[in-house]
Amino acid sequence: MSDFNRPLTTQGQQDATNMGKLLASCQPLPDLLAASPARRTKETAQAIAKGFNTPPQQICWQDEIYNASLSQLLALISTLNDQHQTIILVGHNPALSNLCNHLSIDQKIAGLPTCGVCQMSFNVKSWQQIGPNSGHVVRYEQP
Repeated sequence: MSDFNRPLTTQGQQDATNMGKLLASCQPLPDLLAASPARRTKETAQAIAKGFNTPPQQICWQDEIYNASLSQLLALISTLNDQHQTIILVGHNPALSNLCNHLSIDQKIAGLPTCGVCQMSFNVKSWQQIGPNSGHVVRYEQP
């Protein structure tokens, strides 16, 4: 089976459901959930969306998140519509771990584990202003 078509394990399904419930307690709730279209990230994004009572059809599938580099994720972020105040990216390592460490002013992580969450806050007016050392880690959770 190809990496792209690999499903979540039973443990991964449980972790995604639990993280969805955990994230539903965060405020503000996200107004955009963007995810890689790989099967396991689709399953993860759908479980997270269910925690917010967000219909799966409102998930924004972004092909460029799969196998993305740090620069590709930064480019994606810079194109986000500024009407979105809170977003969730569901993707893959090492890119997501690299992104968290690149953006964080205060906390570096050794590696975001599978289904781990790094919530960040930015004091910017536009997604285009997101860059190195521009955010603060508000929450770091792992299953």
